[in-house]
Amino acid sequence: MGTDLVKLVEEHSGIELANGQNVSLMNKFKEAKKHAAYWKKEVETLQTQVQRLMGDSEIALIHGEPVFTAIPIDRLNESQFKKEEPELHKIYLHEVTKEELDTDLLKRARPDIWARFAVRPLKEV
Repeated sequence: MGTDLVKLVEEHSGIELANGQNVSLMNKFKEAKKHAAYWKKEVETLQTQVQRLMGDSEIALIHGEPVFTAIPIDRLNESQFKKEEPELHKIYLHEVTKEELDTDLLKRARPDIWARFAVRPLKEV
């Protein structure tokens, strides 16, 4: 075990998962993660191809049966709009201010509360 990994284990709480069923689960998870990036890219590529085939059509049919829809929703592809219509983009651009939680202050002031709500992404080591 590398020194960074030893330090990680020393500094954080852990749980031993060494029974056969858990090891199998961990191995399946690692194998699935290896393939996830490939399949994500493949899905994006195929989706782009389907969207090109559909053009401006809202429904794609095979033998008269709908297989895909591309009905506009109340959202705009802003980056594409800005790229293709920069002058119009400037006209409709306005400044927005919003309230935002000061998570750094919460973490320092109330570490107990922070710990309860902290996001804990699962990372492979």
